[in-house]
Order: sequence, then C-alpha cells, then structure tokens
Amino acid sequence: MNVQEVQRRLWERSRAHREHREAGRPLFPTNPYENRVRNLMDLMHQPDWLHAAMERTVERSKGKAPGVDGVTTYKYTRHGLDQKIEQLRLELKSGTYRPKPLRRVEIPKANGTMRPLGIPCLRDKIVQEAVRMALEPIFEMEFHDNSYGFRPNRSAHHAVFRCQHLMRAGFSWVIEGDVKACFDEISHEAILKAVREKVMDNKFLELIDLFLKAGVKIDGKFHPTVQGVPQGGVVSPLLANAVLNKLDWFLQSKARMGISMQKAYANSEPNIRFTRYADDWCVFLTRTNKRYAESLKEEISEFLEADCGLRLSLEKTKVTHVRDGFDFLGFHMEKGIGQKGKSVPKSRWDKRPSPTSHTVWMKRYANDRLKRASMRDSSEPTPSFEAGPIISKLRTITMTSQENLTISPIGRWSRQSAGNSIFRRESVTRSIILTEESALIRRSESSGSRTRRCHTIIEVR
Repeated sequence: MNVQEVQRRLWERSRAHREHREAGRPLFPTNPYENRVRNLMDLMHQPDWLHAAMERTVERSKGKAPGVDGVTTYKYTRHGLDQKIEQLRLELKSGTYRPKPLRRVEIPKANGTMRPLGIPCLRDKIVQEAVRMALEPIFEMEFHDNSYGFRPNRSAHHAVFRCQHLMRAGFSWVIEGDVKACFDEISHEAILKAVREKVMDNKFLELIDLFLKAGVKIDGKFHPTVQGVPQGGVVSPLLANAVLNKLDWFLQSKARMGISMQKAYANSEPNIRFTRYADDWCVFLTRTNKRYAESLKEEISEFLEADCGLRLSLEKTKVTHVRDGFDFLGFHMEKGIGQKGKSVPKSRWDKRPSPTSHTVWMKRYANDRLKRASMRDSSEPTPSFEAGPIISKLRTITMTSQENLTISPIGRWSRQSAGNSIFRRESVTRSIILTEESALIRRSESSGSRTRRCHTIIEVR
C-alpha cells in the first residue's frame, strides 16, 4: 500500500464532499452528510498503514517520556516489534483495542501557572498517529487559509507575517483573543460532531471516543475525562483545529470580499480580517471604532459557547489599536514610524526569559555565590562549588561594564545569554570563560584605595 497515494485519494474525496455541500441553493438544497468519507476503520488495521504509523511514532518519540506502562521507545523496539504491531492490528480489527490512561505531567507556564500534559503509551501513540494520518488530508481541505497552528508546512512565523500584512493594509483595531483552557474544556460532543460531518464510519468514531475518554492517572489514581483533549496526544491538535475551524468560517462570514469589499470601501463601511494559530487568534478591523470591535468580541464569545462549548479568556482577550501595540505568539507588534517617516508595522520578540529557564537559574545562582564570596575576607581560600549541566559547548566570553562582547573563534555565545547570566553593574569588569569542563566567573571590583578580588569557579559536568 502506498500511504501517500491513499492520503491523496482521501483529500480528493474530501474535496468532492465539500463541492457537493456548497453546490446547494435555497431552492435546491443538498444534504451535507452525503458523499462523506467511509471505511476509515479498514485503514487502521492495514499492515502497511500501521507500520508507517509505527515508523513515524518511533522516530518522533526517541528520548521522550514513557506513558503509564513505563515502556520507552528502546524497550518497545528492542524485541518482537513485528509481533507487537501484529497484535495491535488484530485488536483494532476485532474491536477489542482499549487505550490505556494517560500519565499526567505538569510543566510551568510563563505566567507562573502549571500546564497539565497527558502522555499516552507508545502503543496508543501509534494508533493515534494512524488516526491522524487518515484525518489530516480530509480536514486540510476544510481548514481555512488563515489558520496556521499545527498544520503541515505552516508555522507561527506565517501567522506573524499575516498580522504584519494586515497592519500594512490599513487595519487599525485588533481583537487579540485567546480561548480559555481550550484543550482542557473543549467538548467531546463538539469534536465528534465535527468529525462526523466529514466521516461516515461509526467504528472509527468510536475509536476516537475511546481516546477522548481514556482518562488520566495522577499519583497512581485513575481520573475519568469528561471533556477536553490531552495536551501531548498525537491527534489532539488536529481534533482541536477541527472544532475551532468553525470559528474561522464564522469570522469569514463577517468579512466582506470581492465586490462587497469594494462597496464597503466606497461607503466607508467596516471590514474585518483574522489570523489564528491554534487557540490564539487576532481579528483586525478597519474603518470602524472601538465600540464596534467590542460588539464583535461579544458575538465571538457567544458563538464559541454555543457551537464549540468554549469560553474566551477575559484576561487575554483585549481590544487595542495598532498604534498601542498587541502581543501575539510571543511577539509584540505595533504600528510606528519608519526611517522614511511612513507608518510601518514593527514587531519584536519578547525576550523576557521564563522563570524556570536555565539562564535565569544560572544568573541567580552565580550572583548569590558572588555575593557570598564578596563578604569573605580576602585571606580566605577561594570558594568553589558545583553547578548543574548548564554549558554543553566550548565558549569564551569577555564582557566589560560597557557591555562590549568579544567572542573567540572557538565557540559562540549569544549576547542575550551572556547578559542574562549575570546582572550588569557599573565599574565592574567580568571575564567569563565557559568550557565543557569548567566555567570561571571572575569579578574584580575597585572601591577607593582598597581592591577586593573574589574568584568563583563553577565546575560543569
């Protein structure tokens, strides 16, 4: 079986279904559930399809954390891989396959809160990859062109470029929106309804329902899941995009295109455009005011609650002017004055490090040791201590109080990382030599007639 050829045929079948659905007229309506894709469950237990899913999953999961069964990629592929795949195929064919609960892991977010992740077992990842391989070409035909999150050949940079293009085109007001706990609160009924609109296969829908209700294990206790999709699942971003795709087409219905756009421009009527990356989106408005933008935000909130079972985040959803600037996907964008005196969009990356990053940890750790060393008498021996695995390459830096940075040919070190490693102080000369074996932080401070020198050595494992 040629996997790419099968995916191409699924894409063509999805296109035929969309053309049939859109061919309806008020006097001659068509049934939107006709010509849907069928027999997807037969692909799930095809040997070639399952082996292709296994190869992609194993390649992606190398070095990743295991699920509740503790089976890593190395253990799974070490012995009897073909027998394991065959057993998994027979379970899918007979309908006895049951996914195991997810392992709950929490990681810190930039705002100080924790983000819950659900890590599935490797065998469940393989089945989810097989499901994703079947659903992706079907929904790629349905997804809007202005959606950039978790899609092939698209990235966050494309979404940022789209925002810059709209700012350059004269859109003045922005609704920077965010869906509150999208992956945690998304409705299972909304997900199955979105898939059912494109797929006519009850067994395949039951398989997706099993993944949604697999539950999680927290401290060894099982907790059922009645809503949401696991962050960390292979098929979760695609299912979330299938639901949020309704928001895209709702916003598209509010926009005026073609001749209608020309009439709106001639009559000075408002118009909108949008950009979405997963659950983060921006709606741009032109020839309007803030009151109209606030009313549109309320319409979006009502639509999400009614059709998607989601809520807007009141903290992150704001209405701002492009001159005041807005934040989107870690970039701060605003409209300012360029070199030639013209109004141009400007964007910069938010360089504020995470509170748990290694850079911030190293800065606090080094300054704490330097402060303690400066309080010692100069006759005492040089203090030394060990730090964790911070540096992995050979680097040499020389930084002075004027923030001049000299990088030797033996390694590279970014100015940002060096600036975050230690606090900048006036009348202080620091020489930092970081290697794979050791890192020497030397601080020389002159105060009047007395000179105090403190040496601190960080040994890097």
